[in-house]
Amino acid sequence: MTLLFKKLWPVGVLLLITLIFFLPFLSGEKIPYVGDFSGSDLTELNLPLRFLTAASLQHGQLPLWTNAIASGFPLLAEGQAGVFYPPNFLYVILPFQFAVVIGLALNFFLGGLFLYSYARVLGVSKSGAVLAAVAFAFSGFFIFRIKHLNLINAAIWLPLMLYCVERYFQSPLRWRYVISLVIVIATQFFAGHPQISYISLCGVALYIVVRSIHSGYDAKPRRLKTQLLHLVVGVLLLIGLTAVQLLPTFAHTLNAGRGIAVDYQQIEANSYPLASMVFWLAPYYYGNPSTNSYDHLGPGGIFWENNFYFGLLPLALALIALIALIKHQRTVRLLALVIGIAVFIGLGANNPLFPSLWSTMPGLQLFRFHQRFMLLTLVALTVLAGFGFDYLWRQLDRFVFFKKFPRRLSQGLLPMVVSLIVAVDLFMVGQTYLGVVDYQQYFSPPTSAQYLAHDTAQYRIHSVNWPTIWGSINEISGGWQNNLSLFVSGRELLMPNLNAFWGIDSSQDRASLEGGMLNHQAQQLNGDVMTELWEVAPSDGALFVSDAVMKIFQLQNVKYVLSYTPLSHNQLTVVDTIRQDFLPSLKIYEHTEALPYAFGVFSVHQAADIEAMRTMIRSADFDPRTSVVLLAADSAKVITESGQAEVQQLTVDNGKVQANVSFSQSGVLYLSQTFMPGWRATIDGVKTPVLRANYAFTAIAVSAGQHTVLLDYRPLSFTIGAWMSLVTAGGLLFVGGRTLVRRRLIRKVWRRF
Repeated sequence: MTLLFKKLWPVGVLLLITLIFFLPFLSGEKIPYVGDFSGSDLTELNLPLRFLTAASLQHGQLPLWTNAIASGFPLLAEGQAGVFYPPNFLYVILPFQFAVVIGLALNFFLGGLFLYSYARVLGVSKSGAVLAAVAFAFSGFFIFRIKHLNLINAAIWLPLMLYCVERYFQSPLRWRYVISLVIVIATQFFAGHPQISYISLCGVALYIVVRSIHSGYDAKPRRLKTQLLHLVVGVLLLIGLTAVQLLPTFAHTLNAGRGIAVDYQQIEANSYPLASMVFWLAPYYYGNPSTNSYDHLGPGGIFWENNFYFGLLPLALALIALIALIKHQRTVRLLALVIGIAVFIGLGANNPLFPSLWSTMPGLQLFRFHQRFMLLTLVALTVLAGFGFDYLWRQLDRFVFFKKFPRRLSQGLLPMVVSLIVAVDLFMVGQTYLGVVDYQQYFSPPTSAQYLAHDTAQYRIHSVNWPTIWGSINEISGGWQNNLSLFVSGRELLMPNLNAFWGIDSSQDRASLEGGMLNHQAQQLNGDVMTELWEVAPSDGALFVSDAVMKIFQLQNVKYVLSYTPLSHNQLTVVDTIRQDFLPSLKIYEHTEALPYAFGVFSVHQAADIEAMRTMIRSADFDPRTSVVLLAADSAKVITESGQAEVQQLTVDNGKVQANVSFSQSGVLYLSQTFMPGWRATIDGVKTPVLRANYAFTAIAVSAGQHTVLLDYRPLSFTIGAWMSLVTAGGLLFVGGRTLVRRRLIRKVWRRF
């Protein structure tokens, strides 16, 4: 028992610290709440995506597609849902509120455990490694980004990657750690944050190069061939394991709003300002967003992107290690080099050499926030804090008065006190930032959702000016630390993607505001609506809604519009008013000329290209009730005559649509569903092309008569990727199992003799 305690006490300490930090949430009655610029990426982006994923899996369906957001959305391919990330399975097997809390606690615990393991393999003592682990896991990088679940889920795996690399250099069983590294990288990728995966791969590559140089690694041709073999096999295994997510995500980026590359102006706007360096010493030096006292346009920039505070004591210990040990320990020099390179990249446009780096370093052009490279700096600094702790303790151990302490006290209890001081510092920072919201109160259906639930038809909603509404609520309440009841009241607007929790489909998506991974054309239409509604000044207290916006609503199957500001259009009728304390009354408008999810049309307009389609659907002579705009190449295949059409029965499920239709003449079946490659259609069991219609939506050419139309979302990229991942995983399991059996047999034979 004593031996077991000596081995496992650090794990117990990390687990205990994690449980204490999440103690207010362990009952499942409360969950954390933190804001962003226009809402909470925790409750209105990441948790809805996990909710939708879990709901699909619980019904035995792969979450390839959801109808709940953005007029149809490729949930798996977009990536942020983390469909294949193992800890996210908690959302499938546990009640949702417990999955949220346990998932967050597990993330912080594993982050500390992985950093502890890495520090130990570098030679840091157990006490020093525990201190480093606490400083890393509960640092500002994770506390201030707790709303970005996919980001913090991915970031915790970096120390474990470096652990595998270090063990690769230290152990003769190198294949074991090549495969282990591949599995860890694949797990990180499944968490759903490509930039953290990119940063980690850059960090691992840098670490391998520098580690090889520092260790004087043998450069004989035979050894180099072995290394090259390890690299090639590792890369192939990684591609194979991740293909089930990698291929669909790559295919989706070709159609996504953000596109492949980021404009350099965005880099300049979001770079790490030198003034934010003060956050390493004082995280709230310029104010605190949770109390609405921080200006993101001020010298510190975006608070949660630029704040990496990990404690004053660990920072001091890291500096001690750099000053005292850099001449004597190669590991300290390696970590110092990692810090220098990470800061060099992390400064972004504030580094005068960055433009050259940005144009030459592959992959750097894909992302906006290069200060996230400071994750490498954070890992290195926290490990250095462990080295600094050990160095300082050795110096103290020389003093006579220190030697008088009992060994258990000086080597056990006192080091733990130091780690607890670090934990208390970081806990105070965290508790000053995190809001606490009642789970049932926040996720129970608001009055607006209850009203809309009475309409059982297939329709979508639109929430007017939701980003500015959340900002106004944040300002009125004085931040989410002061008056969360107003944020609870603000749910009545059904901001995207909150609507998903209550089974109501929306034409919008939260990520569209920032140019996320939403389909480019669907994002453009939502942008058009948002821009027009923002720019038109209210007249007589009402916001005038243009005919162009109403036409987009028709194309999107928007039947209800929710708004705190009164709206003015002859097709909008108030059907319910929800009065709230301290907030304006929310009005629910019914769109009296709303179009159904699917209907037949017989007039086809030809467009030369996709952008021409956008112009045509906004023209005054286009009537979406009777006409459809198709690409010229597609319209040539469609034969239409004037006639009548009826959709007699319609079944819409995630990734599947079935319609029984009757056409008097040949025509086009229009569906207000985002057009995406990967949809397959049959008419009476015979394959038929799926056409892009009205810029962002879907259509199918239908001949006269009674037909059963079936659409199924099965992208080829997923099918190929799934087979690649299954074969790769199966091969690894076979080889691993065979090796394990062989070793057991060898041991049995050895014991007999």
